[in-house]
Amino acid sequence: MKKVKTTQPAVIVTELAPLTESFHIESNGTYQQWYYNNDGSYKPDRQITPLLLIPRITVYDPESRDTYRPLIVQPTAWTYRQGDSDTWHIIDVTESSEGAGAADYVMRNDFSLLVRKNVTSQSPVDIRCTLHYEDPRLQGKKYSVEMNVTLATNTDTSVLYPDILMDCPPMRRFNVVKDSVYDSARKMLKGLMTFSCRATKNLTDVSGGTYFVWFIRENGTEVLAENHPCYVSGQNTQLLTVDMMYSEYITVVCRGKQSSTASVFFPSQAVSEVSWETPNVNAVTKALNGTTIDSIDRPLYFGTILNMKRGNGISVLDDDTKKMHFLFNWKRRKANSSVKTDCGWGAELEIPSSAALDYNKISTQVFADVYTRGAYKAVTQNGESVTQNGEIVYERS
Repeated sequence: MKKVKTTQPAVIVTELAPLTESFHIESNGTYQQWYYNNDGSYKPDRQITPLLLIPRITVYDPESRDTYRPLIVQPTAWTYRQGDSDTWHIIDVTESSEGAGAADYVMRNDFSLLVRKNVTSQSPVDIRCTLHYEDPRLQGKKYSVEMNVTLATNTDTSVLYPDILMDCPPMRRFNVVKDSVYDSARKMLKGLMTFSCRATKNLTDVSGGTYFVWFIRENGTEVLAENHPCYVSGQNTQLLTVDMMYSEYITVVCRGKQSSTASVFFPSQAVSEVSWETPNVNAVTKALNGTTIDSIDRPLYFGTILNMKRGNGISVLDDDTKKMHFLFNWKRRKANSSVKTDCGWGAELEIPSSAALDYNKISTQVFADVYTRGAYKAVTQNGESVTQNGEIVYERS
């Protein structure tokens, strides 16, 4: 045998479909401040309550129709320019930098930006986030997006308006496994959370003379609370109730004005964010009828044990809880191979012994990829919400 030629190579090129990006900046407060000449104060005062800017990005793959929250990576950066200047300044102060506790701008480890600067009315500040993220389909492939926000200040020379305060932390977590309960009447889960607000002026409670209006913000869009699926009750009162089974992340905003007919809100507002907490579970495959093949006619059955950690405690989830909150994609592979065979979805798995039988005594590994179910979403058909008895039908996926 004699080699005579090497064929001309065929070049294989990777060309993934472009991702559709949804990028916005969330905040724990308003971008607009007020400065009061009568006492020289800012409302809100960012030296006391810093503004937190949080980049949020999701991407959609039109090929697989999957939605991802991609990994934010370096060199994600924040810059700012002030007044009429065209010069953008890089914010290089981080949480570990010397003097970070008093700096006007601090870039945090999670790529959010802490702002302590009170902006003068004559010199607004533009802040830009240049975010880099990794393509979830192709490790090492990076893309970037940009967005600006403007911080400005209004000057009030006469009236001292009430401060709107919320009696809860600015950021809260919702654990769908622990914090939800089953509503047997509606045959659905509910996860109620309440938000209490008040209005004060010179340390005096003036809530009785304040007309409260609640808003809910999600994915950069803000609506009146009653127009959001999470809303339960409390619009125009001091106590708002929401159901967190209908969104994995929302921002609740409370504003106030002198009356229901007043056209202008007070400068102050109260903000609190709620996000789902990913359950911290340890998943174990359980062989329900043994792991030894002693008959080719005997099927093998498998289930799971989920141990959930919260704080210092560990609890074993029962079967009903697992079915309610988790999905299991079963797979198997030979111990000497990296090839995984998909065995389908379900709380339990049944496979014939022949599928794992190996006369060379090479063992077979059976396991499940565990997924958490998401929030309720409206069921749609031909672009329209499906209704039953006049109500929108929701389901979890």
